Amino acid sequence: MFEARRLLVLALAGGCLALAGGCQGSIVEPPPEVREEVDTVLADALDSPRIWRLSNTQYARTVDALFGSGGEIGETFLAEVSGHGFANSIDQNAIDDQRILEYQRAAQELALRAVEDPDTMARVWSCEGNFDDATCIRRFIADFGERAFRRPLLSEEQTDYEAFFVDVLGALDGPTAVQLVIETMLQSPSFQYRTEVGRLDDPEPVPGERVTLTPHESLSLLSYTLWGVAPDVDFGAAEELETREGLQLYVDRMLDDPRLLAAFEEFVEDLLDYEDLDLASPAVGYEDDWDGLRESMRGERHEFLQYLLFSGEVEATYAQLVTADYNFADARLAPLYEVAAPASGFVRIDTGGARPGLLGQVGVLAAHALPDGTSPPRRGKLVKVRLLCFPAQSPPDNVAIAEDALEGVTTTREFFEAVTGPGTCGASCHVSLNPPGFAFEHFDQVGRWRDTDRGAPVDSAVDLDPLGLGPVDGAAGLGRALAASAEAEGCFARQFYRFAMGRTENASDRPFVRDLGAELRARGGDIRALLRDLLTRESMHRRAMPEL
Repeated sequence: MFEARRLLVLALAGGCLALAGGCQGSIVEPPPEVREEVDTVLADALDSPRIWRLSNTQYARTVDALFGSGGEIGETFLAEVSGHGFANSIDQNAIDDQRILEYQRAAQELALRAVEDPDTMARVWSCEGNFDDATCIRRFIADFGERAFRRPLLSEEQTDYEAFFVDVLGALDGPTAVQLVIETMLQSPSFQYRTEVGRLDDPEPVPGERVTLTPHESLSLLSYTLWGVAPDVDFGAAEELETREGLQLYVDRMLDDPRLLAAFEEFVEDLLDYEDLDLASPAVGYEDDWDGLRESMRGERHEFLQYLLFSGEVEATYAQLVTADYNFADARLAPLYEVAAPASGFVRIDTGGARPGLLGQVGVLAAHALPDGTSPPRRGKLVKVRLLCFPAQSPPDNVAIAEDALEGVTTTREFFEAVTGPGTCGASCHVSLNPPGFAFEHFDQVGRWRDTDRGAPVDSAVDLDPLGLGPVDGAAGLGRALAASAEAEGCFARQFYRFAMGRTENASDRPFVRDLGAELRARGGDIRALLRDLLTRESMHRRAMPEL
């Protein structure tokens, strides 16, 4: 009866996922007369029961945690296309024929490596050579199964896998039995998917019923959100999460663990569209070492976030992300920052306040430029859509440029004002898109500072009133305006919520997300406080059965 109910809940969750795919674009504020009711609902549960396929990155990190290596195999999987701004989209649950083959190939290769490498074999099989010992078989299947499925095996699963092991052992040999059990588990939906179904004690699901996630489901939610990987069975027991106090203490410990860096860096990478850097053509003049330069740009981001979160020398706040007057450079990046090259590795450099935190990093600036010049619309979109949460707009078709539009045009800013500024057919969407991009015009296509553009002085002063930021002068002024903006800080909270939930919020989420932003503001932009506030709320660990 339990399993029948569980399958029914998963079927309902699948239907909800299909509906969730359409929740994109601008968010409509609930009218005042229903807002109180919405808030009451959100106090109980935040989502419906659901299943969630591991992203390529989560798959890779989970494999590394299981075997100590092998995660690089996830880099060969079909690339994921985000529907909500992040690669871990729940809208990508479907597994097509290509992904089935990828998972099958990966399972076969990982299982074979496990039994051929003595160190890996010792991680999964602790009984030296005793492949016919029933206790050893039982322990191997229970221990590996719990780590692979992120929960203890059901009794029937344990029995079935033990029988399968014995059958293979009789027909072939012990190492092959271990190999095929691992291969089978890695192709199970219980490995490939995370479930958030909850405690299912009643024989049939009741529409609107609130269910609490099991401790192991809550633990997976915490671990994949904060660390980007499967739970560490040695870090603490899932049962610690059954009380609110235990949940808060567990989250605090996770926030202090160095593994926090990997997931937060993944969030920042997607938030700032670093993928554009990977897809970009080599910048003119930097073709010979473009791959090396991009590697250093990614290293710069890593060093910055590690320093922010764990150095203890600065406060890990939203304001630091967009106003910090320091950055990190290695020998490749030093010329772009016009500082002396370090002998090895990365060193912290003083940017004198001209480069606002992450927004002043050469990697971010290069990711949102063209190979042969800057792109104010691309840099402006980063600010407007990703940092201020305005909905993205599609460009108009067949934009015509008047023959005399480019007369007297010298700088990049003048060009875009001439073809998309006031009085042109592109003005409707570019009126608030170009100006934040113009604020970065002191930085060329690879983020190097410049005072002139094609021989003319750079003008980076802009009026951002349409975005609620007021007049700003240059990138540094933009960073200060973002740090001072409650809307920008609220957008940051909203974006992390999207990352944590794997989807864009819908109308009923809005009060919850609004409250997250207000709490972040009240706590001085403390990043860890935001993560703690989100993940210790009861509604994050409850699900509401869909109304039929």
